[in-house]
Amino acid sequence: MPSVTSVGYKAFHLSQLLQKGYPVLPGFVVTAEALWSFLHSIAWDQPLFADFPSSALRVDIDNPAQLQAIATQLRHSITTSPLPNSLLQELEVRMAELPATSLILRPSLRVNNISQATLADPVGLATGSGGGLFNAEICAANLPSLAKTLPVVWANLFSAKSLFYWQRSGIPLQNIRLAVLVQSMQDAIAAGTVMTTPSQLQIQATPGLGMAIDRGEVVPDTYQIQLETGTVQAKHLGWKAIAYHLAAPPAESTSLLTAIPLSDEEQQRHTLQAIDLEHLVDLVQQVMADLGANLSLGWLLHQQANGTRQLYLTHVLPTGNHRETRVSEQNNRPSRAVSNLPTRQAPYKRTTNQQVLIGTGLAASGGQVFARASVIASDRIPADISPHTVLVAPTIPLDWLPWIETAAALVTEQGSMTSHCAILARELRVPAVLGVSNVTQQIQSGELLWVDGDRGRIYRITKPSQKPLHSPLPTPSERRVHLEMALPLQQPFPQAVSHRPDALS
Repeated sequence: MPSVTSVGYKAFHLSQLLQKGYPVLPGFVVTAEALWSFLHSIAWDQPLFADFPSSALRVDIDNPAQLQAIATQLRHSITTSPLPNSLLQELEVRMAELPATSLILRPSLRVNNISQATLADPVGLATGSGGGLFNAEICAANLPSLAKTLPVVWANLFSAKSLFYWQRSGIPLQNIRLAVLVQSMQDAIAAGTVMTTPSQLQIQATPGLGMAIDRGEVVPDTYQIQLETGTVQAKHLGWKAIAYHLAAPPAESTSLLTAIPLSDEEQQRHTLQAIDLEHLVDLVQQVMADLGANLSLGWLLHQQANGTRQLYLTHVLPTGNHRETRVSEQNNRPSRAVSNLPTRQAPYKRTTNQQVLIGTGLAASGGQVFARASVIASDRIPADISPHTVLVAPTIPLDWLPWIETAAALVTEQGSMTSHCAILARELRVPAVLGVSNVTQQIQSGELLWVDGDRGRIYRITKPSQKPLHSPLPTPSERRVHLEMALPLQQPFPQAVSHRPDALS
């Protein structure tokens, strides 16, 4: 199973979605070990880098000229040095299994031993976003282009602003684990992002590929969705003059992207149709139920050859307070979170949500949560209870504290406003509804629940039977070429490109 230290948070969380059947673009991961092995293979001829990368690189960050000169030398050495033959051979194998004409290379970061001060940093190192320091790159889907573009992504680690940030934050370069997620690139009808909270979604959307948002060349349309009712609370038209699309056919001598001006009519039209917005909201709600309430997601709407419209998730990362971030890191250890992942569950199917009131009780701790249920009928909690689920039990004793800390919400048959469970829930800011009669008999583990800790209500989210609106996801054999997360070849997903002699299969 993949280690978050090897593949980074972005690839790790996408692998979680992939193994649960969510629509994720096919690809593979070049692990963090490959980068450091490559750095050791470079013939560093400057005296300053004689012991690099084995020893720390100290730079006078208060001397801009020196900082820029060192960054330029490092980046030049990285982008002009040839990749080791063993790595090239691995990449060639993965490329042969990946049907694509264009690729997108996304940095997938993990930084070890982050301090409490760094956890609050807007760069987002604690959750692996690092959006202010790293850029995605696009290349043609052939080995020479990939071999040329991969070091460009790696070189972001040593830009002047990156070196300044690492040293100012007291982060040794050896603690930085930079993997690269390589995915096939699909053209898009629309693309954007979603920021989630327990009560609402903030959606951004623009026509074409999401590069226009990343580059600040458009102001995307925004949609604010209330999760409890699924209604659009606010909708604002952005400023969209261009849309990026894949050039057809992509050629080495020309740009892989083309910027198409939008007509006045297109600029005055909202990007998402009502049905596309409904399907996106439903997809995000199910991801929240599986991964937690506070997330940052990227999405892409692609029109397939048969005319159907397919949503893909391009990234998902946890956000929120420090308690949630620390829990996420703890649960992503290979010995726990990875071992708990199923090899593959039923594919995600798009449906329409309906809410059924299960019961009411004491609103012991405020907040609203959409998550799956974990029903515990006895006073002993099972060892394999998943985080970010609603704990449903007759009562919740004090020795359940480790599970309370990772729960999405608490629902009990007993308890009062002054009980230990209520006090802990309020202190940890976990929504809680107590004193719901026979609730353990009315709910089954795995059901989708809406817990309203502000009003003391629990709803079941039902999925009426209907034909799925997504095109069917491929079978396990068809999905063989997908995110490669250092899994054994007998598993549904092949091995990652690690470039370690002791790790290659």
